[in-house]
Amino acid sequence: MKRLVPVLAALALMLGFAAPAQAVELVQVPLSSSLASTVSSIQPQCYYCTVLSVTAFDVRSSGFVSQDDAALAAFDWLDAQSYQQIYGGAGQTLTQAQFASALAGKEYEELPSAIQGFIGTYGNDYTVSVSSWRYMSAPDYYNFGDFYTLVFHSARKVVTVEVLYEYEW
Repeated sequence: MKRLVPVLAALALMLGFAAPAQAVELVQVPLSSSLASTVSSIQPQCYYCTVLSVTAFDVRSSGFVSQDDAALAAFDWLDAQSYQQIYGGAGQTLTQAQFASALAGKEYEELPSAIQGFIGTYGNDYTVSVSSWRYMSAPDYYNFGDFYTLVFHSARKVVTVEVLYEYEW
């Protein structure tokens, strides 16, 4: 079967069909002590946030890594499929500025630069998406979850940021 896949992909391209999507293989890697320290020190800054979690991965598969494939692979790795509730699929694409603004709104403005420092040389070459869920836990009281997936294309890394929060609406 492995020999047949490249042949089918080439045939699909010749016939005008899109090539089948390649699965993204992720392997979790530890955070640097600096990034881990930043995460633990800024978590209490958000009054209504209950969880701030950052997870890093190396991309082991070859070829281009799409934002959607990376987000779906991260959902699978972290067992976080509930985040597909609001936007569906892999989430909604954000700009780097929108990502920074969303985290600043939760008092986590230091996090984007800390993540970029963790990545190093290619820290500015990334795309980002957000997936979310929410549910009413009491009358006029909601629990929310935002799951940001950052794909550092040149560095071949994926970083996820999970923020859980709750408040009266």
